[in-house]
Amino acid sequence: MTTIKTHLTAVLLLCILLPTGLIGVAAYWFLYDAIKESRVEDVGQIANTCYEATRRRLYEDNERAKGLLETLIAVCRGSGEGFNACARDRIEIFADINHAAGLTLHSGIENDIIVGADAMSLDTFNKPFPPGQIAAISTSKVNGARLISFIALDSASGLSLVTTYPGQRLQDIFVASSLLGRSGETFLTDNQGFFVTKPRFPPPQGLIQDISVEPMGRCSHNESNQVLGVDYRNVPVIHGFSFVPEIGGGCIMAHIEQAEAFAPLRRLVFGLSIATFLFACAAWLIATMVGRSMTKPLIDLIDMARALYRGDFTHRVRSTDYCEIAELGQLFNSIDQQLGDTLNRLKTSERELEKQVVERTAELEQRHRKYHSVIQSTGEGFWQVDSEGRLLEVNPTYARLSGYSETELVGMRISELEAQESPEETAERIANIMRQGTDTFETRHRRKDGSEWDVEVNVSFIDEGSGYFVAFFRDITERKRAEQELHIAAAAFETQEGIVITDADEIIVRVNRAFTQITGYTPEEAIGKKPSILKSGCHDPDFYHAMHYILQRDGQWEGEIWDRHKDGHVYPKWLAITAIKDELGRITHYVGNFKDITERKVSEEKIKNLAFYDTLTGLANRRLLTERLDHAIAVNARTGCHAALLFLDLDNFKLLNDTQGHGVGDELLIEVAHRLKACVREVDAVARLGGDEFIVLLEDLDTAYDNAAVQVKTVAEKIVAALAEPYSLSSVVHNCSSSIGVVLIGDPATTADAVLARADTAMYAAKKSGKNAYRFFDPAMQQELEQRVNFEFALRQAINNDQLKLFYQPQVDDNGQMVGVEALIRWNHPDLGLISPMQFIPVAEETDTILVIGRWVLRTACAQLKVWRDRPLTRKLSIAVNLSARQFYQPGFVDEVREIMTQYAIEPMQLKLELTEGMVLKEMNTAIEKMLELRSIGVLLTMDDFGTGYSSLSYLKNLPLDQIKIDKSFVDGIKEHSNDAFIINSVFALGKLMGINVVAEGVEDHEQDEFLKSLGCTVFQGYLFGRPVPVEELESQLLAGVAKPRDASMISIDPENRS
Repeated sequence: MTTIKTHLTAVLLLCILLPTGLIGVAAYWFLYDAIKESRVEDVGQIANTCYEATRRRLYEDNERAKGLLETLIAVCRGSGEGFNACARDRIEIFADINHAAGLTLHSGIENDIIVGADAMSLDTFNKPFPPGQIAAISTSKVNGARLISFIALDSASGLSLVTTYPGQRLQDIFVASSLLGRSGETFLTDNQGFFVTKPRFPPPQGLIQDISVEPMGRCSHNESNQVLGVDYRNVPVIHGFSFVPEIGGGCIMAHIEQAEAFAPLRRLVFGLSIATFLFACAAWLIATMVGRSMTKPLIDLIDMARALYRGDFTHRVRSTDYCEIAELGQLFNSIDQQLGDTLNRLKTSERELEKQVVERTAELEQRHRKYHSVIQSTGEGFWQVDSEGRLLEVNPTYARLSGYSETELVGMRISELEAQESPEETAERIANIMRQGTDTFETRHRRKDGSEWDVEVNVSFIDEGSGYFVAFFRDITERKRAEQELHIAAAAFETQEGIVITDADEIIVRVNRAFTQITGYTPEEAIGKKPSILKSGCHDPDFYHAMHYILQRDGQWEGEIWDRHKDGHVYPKWLAITAIKDELGRITHYVGNFKDITERKVSEEKIKNLAFYDTLTGLANRRLLTERLDHAIAVNARTGCHAALLFLDLDNFKLLNDTQGHGVGDELLIEVAHRLKACVREVDAVARLGGDEFIVLLEDLDTAYDNAAVQVKTVAEKIVAALAEPYSLSSVVHNCSSSIGVVLIGDPATTADAVLARADTAMYAAKKSGKNAYRFFDPAMQQELEQRVNFEFALRQAINNDQLKLFYQPQVDDNGQMVGVEALIRWNHPDLGLISPMQFIPVAEETDTILVIGRWVLRTACAQLKVWRDRPLTRKLSIAVNLSARQFYQPGFVDEVREIMTQYAIEPMQLKLELTEGMVLKEMNTAIEKMLELRSIGVLLTMDDFGTGYSSLSYLKNLPLDQIKIDKSFVDGIKEHSNDAFIINSVFALGKLMGINVVAEGVEDHEQDEFLKSLGCTVFQGYLFGRPVPVEELESQLLAGVAKPRDASMISIDPENRS
């Protein structure tokens, strides 16, 4: 233990010596770094200086050898005395003058000239020098000294000269420098560590591998630097080294001994040591004097403390000049006085306590007897067990519970009665109780008869003497059985269905997890509240009154109910409530079981949608519409109000489907559905019957027929305008119109089917009137519809019964010779006779019949061409066939044409297909694509009725046409209207400019014929040259010479009679 005096002395010494030491260390390291930096720079500079001098000397010797070889080649190459005789004298003179150790001249013609004992041959150096190397180091055969050899080569003559000098030739470069002091030196070594020049302190051997491995290793890796290390004598030095590539990796070393370099540092250390010693002596003297003056009063305090320890309370501390120590002494004197007084009082209290102990001991003995009596009579079992687990005492209750007698139990081990734990586990539990002091746990004990019983143990460890345990036991067999039953009930309670239990006042007392999952309310949020927190507002009070009435009457209720989730959304559930009654028949609780049936309702709604709604547009389907229509008719009968049904059909929808595909068609139908719903009220119904047919049912209209008609008219006009707006579809911007049939419903005797039929009739009337319109139904329409239906049926039968025929109208050139015909279809009805295409083609175009007719015309025309090919009069004729828009835009049309042409093996140039302006311009990009495909298979294309509509001249340049036909309307007006003549003239000029043939159709008199010829027309068609006639009559005319056939590449079509 350190005294205050010693500690104080040490602190003072530390305060004085620590700054001194830090100053000394700082001065030492500062001076060390300065000396080291200066000396390192000196040796590095000397090494570099020696390297530069060595490099110059080597290059001078090398150039001198080259100069000698060049002189020998110039002087001795053509000498009459022979090359070797001429060269030897000059080589010997060179060796004497330059102190060479040896020279070897190799001419390849005569023997080598060797001068000097250390002459080296060229074979000694088995490979050429690498870049940067001009000399090689070798060893003298005479004295083992290191030699430097230079090789001079002349590739033109094949001569080589090896000049060898002693290494000591460079010794004058490595003289001692004043910068290296008395111990410094410089020398040159080769890449193996051998001295080339002599060191200052020659070692016993030339090999210097022991000298400073680090600088030699770094120098051999082409480095130049400075380091601290040891030299070849193992003397610590400062190294400077420089790599010498000119001799194949040598090294110039310069160093100075560290002892000489750091001599000033040793003098500084000696001075600092003397100063530190003097400071330490002074500090020790000062600390000793101060410590002695401060510790004297403390010694007095120690003496007083010793007296107090001995029980002497009369000792007092003397006064001192140090106020703190003086105050401490006064405190010690006061404590001494107080301790004396306290000791007297304690002795008095001791006597009183001895008296109380005697009284308490008697009381405890009486209490012990009482506690022992309680233990013996308590209903819980009792043990006292020693620390080794042996029973020391048991009470009668445990003996009764276990089936043993008290005598049998005393001395038994716990493990003999324990039925659940192994002896090891029992031992571990005993150890834990000894550490913790107490424990309460449940286990099972084994009775004397082998049966087991559940027991709860409360045990404590009494750490007296060797220690013992006291334990109380309670039989919990019944409680365990009840817990198991409760566990089973709880497992049943936590089902997938929500369960809520309320008391008789309908206050929630318990819910399960499924309740929280379905309602969103946690048990804490639901318990204490009524189930009315789940009310959605979807049921009126009568619903709940009926529910309570049935519960009171039958004791249970079951049904569908809508409740509100905690987050606010309303959901359906199936609820079953059961009333729980006591033995007196009074309701004590209600138990509600329920499950969320949202998914079931969604499935039902999907089934309903599939049954009543259109899957594409989401509108009502025919079934739901019929129900709504029946309901509207019934309501009108009761209220006297009118309703109205609007039957809509989209104009030219099938053309969009055929050209753009069904996906685009579906987009149009969906957009139409949106626009229709935007045009009507919420109470009105919008339905889709299928395809492009829609129904709008307007209900609750005015009771007056005229007012109701005005209301319907307003809605119909709104729908017509809305549906006429352009449609921005995925691949095209489409313009679409609609035709609407309107029926007012006021007659209660009418039926839904009758209303739909009348609306359909009115719709066809609207379509016939020009489309993009609406029409109200009247009885005359019904008659017209019936006629139309009969006409359509007859037309279909005409195709099947071979009632259709092709007529052919000639097309002639300016000489009246036939160049081709136009195929025109006719219907020969068995009752009505010959029917014009102007009557049945429009009907066919509104149905799929036009596609069948178009295919029949094309096949019949190609078959006729095949027949004509074998007849001289007709083999050069061509046939023009008119196309309908639906036929042209039908997918696979080009393949169909190709297939028919292949089937009948006709010349493609003899088949002409005629298109109209309106047909092409409707879908111009698609039309151009198809026209190019048709031209690729050789078919020629004609623009029919040119100039009757659109800006013909502006689009003509973009269409791949072979021929255009001037419409009959222009030909008819050339005599009365100068504009018509001007237009025809312009068309001829344009056709000529673009390389397109022009045909004038509808030529009926000679005046027209002559005028057209004067304009340059070369192909004509019209009644002047022949009417459309059957093929038999046409062939008869050809045989009679009425019209002479001639080669042609053009076909004309009657504009009024398109197939």
